[in-house]
Amino acid sequence: MDYNFGEKHKQIQAKGEIWDADVFQNEEHWKQLINLRDDNLVQYHQCSIKGEARLLVMDLCEGSMLDYCRKNLDDNVTLFVKGIDIIWQITCGMDYLNRHKIHHGNLMLENVLFWKRNSSSKRIVVKLAGYGYKLFQNQNNIKDDLYQLGCLYYSAATKDEAKPNELISLEILTEIELNHRSLALDLIHLLIKGEDGLKLEIATLLRHPLFIRSSEDGKARLIKDLTDGELSHVWNSKQKLQEWKMALTEQTELHDEDFHDLTDILVSEKKDIGQQVAEALRTTPKSFAEYIWYLATDLSFSEETNKVQSIEIYELLGEGNYGKVFKCNYTDGDGKRYLTACKKCNTKREGNDMFDREIQTLRQLNHLFVIKYLDMIEKSSKKFIVMELCDGSLKDYFDGKLEGIPKDSLDDKILVSQIALGVAYIHDKGIIHKDLKLENILLKRQSPRLVLAKIADFGFAKELKPGKAEFSETLHPGTESYMAPELLTADKGAYPASFASDVYALGIIIVRIIKKGDPPFGLNKLLRTASMVRGLVPPELQEFSWDLIDLIVKLTEKEPEKRPEMTLVLRHPYFVLTNDRTKRYFVDKLCNDFNLLSKDDRTKQLKKIFNQHNFQEWYSTTLSGYPDTDDEIEEMSKNLSLFRKYDPEIQADTLYPAKKYAEKIKEAISSNYDANIESQINQVSHKIDLENV
Repeated sequence: MDYNFGEKHKQIQAKGEIWDADVFQNEEHWKQLINLRDDNLVQYHQCSIKGEARLLVMDLCEGSMLDYCRKNLDDNVTLFVKGIDIIWQITCGMDYLNRHKIHHGNLMLENVLFWKRNSSSKRIVVKLAGYGYKLFQNQNNIKDDLYQLGCLYYSAATKDEAKPNELISLEILTEIELNHRSLALDLIHLLIKGEDGLKLEIATLLRHPLFIRSSEDGKARLIKDLTDGELSHVWNSKQKLQEWKMALTEQTELHDEDFHDLTDILVSEKKDIGQQVAEALRTTPKSFAEYIWYLATDLSFSEETNKVQSIEIYELLGEGNYGKVFKCNYTDGDGKRYLTACKKCNTKREGNDMFDREIQTLRQLNHLFVIKYLDMIEKSSKKFIVMELCDGSLKDYFDGKLEGIPKDSLDDKILVSQIALGVAYIHDKGIIHKDLKLENILLKRQSPRLVLAKIADFGFAKELKPGKAEFSETLHPGTESYMAPELLTADKGAYPASFASDVYALGIIIVRIIKKGDPPFGLNKLLRTASMVRGLVPPELQEFSWDLIDLIVKLTEKEPEKRPEMTLVLRHPYFVLTNDRTKRYFVDKLCNDFNLLSKDDRTKQLKKIFNQHNFQEWYSTTLSGYPDTDDEIEEMSKNLSLFRKYDPEIQADTLYPAKKYAEKIKEAISSNYDANIESQINQVSHKIDLENV
């Protein structure tokens, strides 16, 4: 390969003969590689054919493992390189590739790179390069990767570029802490020599005792896995613990640590999983780590589970994002049979990625108003997500298609409240749905008197840290009739989906609920889209209560930064101030909550809510309102002219109902004005000024 170093990126000119011919010419394959995003992969920014070579542009790093072994790496990097960290991060990068069905095929020392954010940073990130040479994985590919992975582990542990021989002693593993060398040696031998009957996957290696006992990242990954991963249903089972003990009895003696102590720790229901893992590692570290490894590699359990768990498909229920949904009879791991829904994976690559993403998302969620994930089943080489069975969608309900839930039989406010709680839970988990709509809200008859709303179809969902915006490089930003203005006006392939765009979609859903399924801006598609692009307020809401109108107006704000976060939405008067008793309770609870906060936190929260204004100022401003600016008047005039092309009869009051809404809200607020509440809130707000003195 020829290397050309730039200021921020490195260009790699790869000769055609090192690639499979199909890979070299396959533009879709390279497009997929460029779209891969992981901390432990060198990102490919651009790939093009130049003569008989492929030109790759990727991030510039500090050096490679080969430089590290040859002592050619800068001291400012070498000082912070740790053997365990290298091994862990390489494995994480390989796990990401494996989950995306990408074979590395070239795991050499020069393709393991070290990256630092800047010269003063003490964190070294290990990044894999040179991946994607082969198009598909097969069992031989995986075996090759595992052997090469073992060689990389050996080099990380010894700082030696030579291949390991048959005899590896603990003394040469100089880059591993002394008390963890035997575990490192066990892992290296496992990959170099293999083990009869053990079909390893990269993800399994992340649960090896070396990582559980010596890596903080490994412990954090284990806690997440025990919470919502493949081991979440079995790790604290007394039956599995007993099976493990019996298996150890046949091969070797149990460690000196008391088996009963470990059992007591793991089956406890009084502690969270993080506390249980911490206590197990403190009290019975060897036994706990080996038990997790036993679960991860227990093929007999996996095969038994696959045989017992099954589905019998009945009728087609509908289609979701990248998959058809069927009614089916599901047999669980205990042999129990019951009716469920199952979604069949679309075989296209994009559909497969969406399917995997939906499984990953659903495994993290457990809420009354979110569809419950049960299992993932493979049947006739097809993959199915098994979920709880519902009666149908909210769209079906308004269309009168649900026999068990007749149209107009449900309370609108209860529906809205359930959906809002579900969205708030999803956002609290750091997930944006990206396709909230009536079709993706399912209804389930829980009892003769209770119907639950369930948010479903997480094929577009994305993890996103609160406060950050995400520009989704996808052609599918959601469903147009629910899309926020910033999505409708975005460039193709760069849709800024965010928590705020979910909030806007919730506002549209609420309008459709109270209007019995009708879209908020009418049935004319051109008129509807034009209204949403311009961020207009949904019309014809005067007949509804002031607090419901105010909620909808706030959720459908044109500017995303002005829409409230879901934690604040749940505190809106529509949900909490239903009568005098709830008003008093809410104010008292709010004040008590603030008094429990530290001084700094209380000041920050009060500033955020009151924004340096007291209650009287807010109240006066609400009653007086804000006059329209010249720019706003000009924009309204232009919009009115435009909309009259679609509907010559349209009037300004219909297009801009905000003033009528404001009058109704002001009238309600003034009639409910409470001087005692004003005084109490002003006392709390006044503390801001005193604490800032």
